[in-house]
Amino acid sequence: MNLFFDKKSLEIIRDIIRETMLGNVAIALLINISSSYMTTRDISSLVSLSVFILTIICIELWVIVSIINYLSLLQKIIKKLSIFILTLWVCLFFTLTSRYFVMLSDAWTNQ
Repeated sequence: MNLFFDKKSLEIIRDIIRETMLGNVAIALLINISSSYMTTRDISSLVSLSVFILTIICIELWVIVSIINYLSLLQKIIKKLSIFILTLWVCLFFTLTSRYFVMLSDAWTNQ
């Protein structure tokens, strides 16, 4: 039997998807909510956006930590696949964070 179709490795990948789904939904919800705080340029709007940014970064870090937790189990089975998944999620973390900062700075300067 091929290692990529091993039952244990597929269960670990399923657990990774389950753990990260909640974080992805929370990030999407926060981005959707934060657009209403970008309409004015006052201190309360700035504080709210800062809280949203910190919350999104914390959620992204939580997702990466949960992935690393499961990848330690997966690495015992398939080392190359676990390195690929970790690289993919780290790239996603940096992409989401940079895009969110760009979106906020564009919205803040266009007012």
